[in-house]
Amino acid sequence: HKVYHNFSKLGDGGYATVWRAFDQNEKPVALKVMVLRDSNLKSILEELANHRAIEHPNIVKFYAAYFEMQTGSLWVA
Repeated sequence: HKVYHNFSKLGDGGYATVWRAFDQNEKPVALKVMVLRDSNLKSILEELANHRAIEHPNIVKFYAAYFEMQTGSLWVA
């Protein structure tokens, strides 16, 4: 991946895997990687819209989302 490096897996969920990585400035980030399917697309898009709108010290901040064409997965930082 060109933006993040030094990945370590944190866990798996219902439709995603969460990774810890570092950005180009060596800042740690959490990456939620989800494979998009028609059956989960609506719920993922709703989750992203909600997460982008929330700013709270106890909730991980939304930075960016990337779509990877080769695997059909969405990466949320």
